[in-house]
Amino acid sequence: KLEIQPGSETNPDLGYRSRFSHSNEVVRASYYSVLLDDYKIKAELTSTTRTGFHRYTFPKSDSARILVDLLTPSEYGYEISWAHLKKVNDHEIEGMSYQQALRKANYNEYIVHFVMRFNKPFESMNGWVQENILRNQEFITSGFEHRDIGAFLNFKTEAGEQIMVQVGISLVSIEQARLNLNTELNNYNWDFDQVVKDGQNEWNDLMSTIQVETKSEELKTKFYTNMYRAYVGRTIWSDVNGKYM
Repeated sequence: KLEIQPGSETNPDLGYRSRFSHSNEVVRASYYSVLLDDYKIKAELTSTTRTGFHRYTFPKSDSARILVDLLTPSEYGYEISWAHLKKVNDHEIEGMSYQQALRKANYNEYIVHFVMRFNKPFESMNGWVQENILRNQEFITSGFEHRDIGAFLNFKTEAGEQIMVQVGISLVSIEQARLNLNTELNNYNWDFDQVVKDGQNEWNDLMSTIQVETKSEELKTKFYTNMYRAYVGRTIWSDVNGKYM
């Protein structure tokens, strides 16, 4: 059943949110995976500096979907002043979301531009604005007003079939988001596992800049965990060619 709202943590049946168990969750540097129990979909995530790379393993279905929800719960909330999503072809969509803190507070104001490409052609691009479901669209826009907006791509899947998604982002433009995507992921040719491996090597090189000499594994774990946390929240704002907003 199509749902366009996330639902709540206490009652996931109100939307598309899924139950999961920590026993089916894997968390490592440069890799995350979890089994979505309600849908029997395995979700895996990795990244490069300016891109995200998703891999979803689906059951057999004639109504498999990937949702792109531009208004999702966050710590402080935000308004979308204007957003749009565009179908480029049956493998790619692009878009932007101009957002800021709630009640036009004039902080956290920025435009995120994105390009998303899929390793399998989608059958249709659909979406929603507020509660209105839009079918077989080439372009979806919220207009110049705060509205819930998103898209969903339809697929048919065989049991165990994997759909991969690569996402480039930029604060400058959609063209810059595509440049970031092409520059950082094209050479991998959809090799998800190699991106994970290179990301882990990058983390290992970074963590190896300090060598802790102690026989206590507990002290090592504490030190490198906190060193990881000191770096994991840092964000790069410039694009691959140095442009920034």
